[in-house]
Amino acid sequence: MKKLILASSSPRRKELLQYFDFELEIIKPNIDETQEAFKSFEDLTISIAKRKSNAVKNKIKSENHPILAADTIVVINGEVLGKPKDKNDAKTMLEKLSNTTHEVFTGVSIEYKGKTTTFCVKTDVEFKKLSKKEIEDYTSSKEPYDKAGSYALQGKGSFMVKSLNGSYSNVIGLPTEEVIEKFQKIDFLDGLK
Repeated sequence: MKKLILASSSPRRKELLQYFDFELEIIKPNIDETQEAFKSFEDLTISIAKRKSNAVKNKIKSENHPILAADTIVVINGEVLGKPKDKNDAKTMLEKLSNTTHEVFTGVSIEYKGKTTTFCVKTDVEFKKLSKKEIEDYTSSKEPYDKAGSYALQGKGSFMVKSLNGSYSNVIGLPTEEVIEKFQKIDFLDGLK
């Protein structure tokens, strides 16, 4: 069985990759994810994903297995919404997202055999109009607190999503269609194995 190193502590990325036929080794990258000056949201996410993959590459000193890293952000009207600091922060984010369309960007970096492959995927997500009670109830659950934009598409937060244009898995945290396609192009996978 082929082995993939996932440079992430995200349970959602791990879950998305577990459907495929490779052994997963998870190594959490210890990096500063502070946003530096950036030209575009694509550049921002790719830059952070590269920092994650480089941090793990420096730990393992091996090119035999691909290292996959990703970074996901939510953007509304040009503002990046990260993970909420607390309940009030989560409420503020959801109020901003209510009854609007926002963008989810995931930058991906793959290190394999001395080469780096990077790309970014964008998905547009339209939210329904959220009532104050819905926001209060949702932010009283544990779900919003380790997620960019304060919601989980694959969880209870799915009730908020009116429509989606683009990759569903991208909004969860990893655009699997594009990742598998890149794995095939770099000769890590032949088909799905």
